[in-house]
Amino acid sequence: MRKNGWLALALGVVLSTGCYHQVVHTGLAPGNVVVEHWFVSTWIWGLVPAKPIDVHRECPAGVSRIMSETSRVNVFVTILTIGIYAPKHVRVDCALYKASALPGAPEHLAGWRVE
Repeated sequence: MRKNGWLALALGVVLSTGCYHQVVHTGLAPGNVVVEHWFVSTWIWGLVPAKPIDVHRECPAGVSRIMSETSRVNVFVTILTIGIYAPKHVRVDCALYKASALPGAPEHLAGWRVE
């Protein structure tokens, strides 16, 4: 009976963990191309960041939206590795067309909005 109690507690902790979620909108209209990476590697509870994801080839018109989250599967893997490996899920929605940025403004920063 005691073993089942610990198992239920562990299962409850894993299932009740909050999932990290961040979305960045650039202001560009979304296209049909989506680049998705389910396990972007970060290390030591995210203290060692992931390598940059290059989407220039897939998104020649730029990026419409970037979503980064820690899913429940990612949390489970992080717990199994005691935080040494802490993967993230990243989804990049490509833009439909290039925006005309203000003169002198960097094109990749035009219209950024964070939720």
